[in-house]
Amino acid sequence: MKRLRTLNPNQAERLRSLAAYIDHAHAACTGYELIWAELRSRGAQMQFTGGTYWIALEGVRASATAGMERAIGAWARAAHRRLANGGRA
Repeated sequence: MKRLRTLNPNQAERLRSLAAYIDHAHAACTGYELIWAELRSRGAQMQFTGGTYWIALEGVRASATAGMERAIGAWARAAHRRLANGGRA
């Protein structure tokens, strides 16, 4: 059985902050280039493999085939799910 990693309080707060930033930026119609620049400054990694964009940041990975903007939204949803699960992966 896979061991579940739980976020410590500092990690959870950083994840909550990043997800809130993305939600706010999407609501304000901020271009994804600016959002991506902010995520990169916080250590995000992006990969484009086999027609799929992958983003990894703060222990959360997400992907999308419809472009980087969709991958950013997928990452925010995955971050919210992880926080809702009590920080368990």
